Amino acid sequence: MLRVFERGLRWVCASVVIQTASVGHVLAESWSFNLRDEAARVEFMAPLGRDNLSYSASLLHHEDDGDFATLGINLVQKTNSHSYLGLGMSLMAFDLDAGNGAGLAVGGFGRYAFPTLPALALGGQLYYSPDVIAFDDVDGIWEAAFRLELRVMEAADVYLGYRRVNVNLENNASVDVDEGAHVGFRFYF
Repeated sequence: MLRVFERGLRWVCASVVIQTASVGHVLAESWSFNLRDEAARVEFMAPLGRDNLSYSASLLHHEDDGDFATLGINLVQKTNSHSYLGLGMSLMAFDLDAGNGAGLAVGGFGRYAFPTLPALALGGQLYYSPDVIAFDDVDGIWEAAFRLELRVMEAADVYLGYRRVNVNLENNASVDVDEGAHVGFRFYF
């Protein structure tokens, strides 16, 4: 089972790298990068055949704790030209010092631009994988993030955010993969 998981994590990580590297060749919706003192994350989101269906891939690397990757499919609804909501599922896989595992998470994300000042927006996401849809020795995985965004160009945002990614293992260990403030940017294509 461990070998299957390791192959799966490698596949998810490779998908993130390939999609991120080929962003110019794919009609990408967005590409995001953020960092803090001990962690960096890259995320890619693109349409999937239909206007409101998209897929996403991300890789979070923490220099002390390890790697956390996601591969998701989401239904996205634009509420106006600068705001949107998304609901979907995400396969979350991790390789940490405390252990490794995976889970299928459900959740959503959104961005709300203020009508009187559309360059300023609030965004966030919340995904949760309970024990029933988590694999290996995982009792649950959850990821939450909140950010304040500023549109600095027609196709680019900068943001300041706070993120917490937590894994609960069957041995009653609760591991924060990453927790803290970060800065980042997002490009829209």
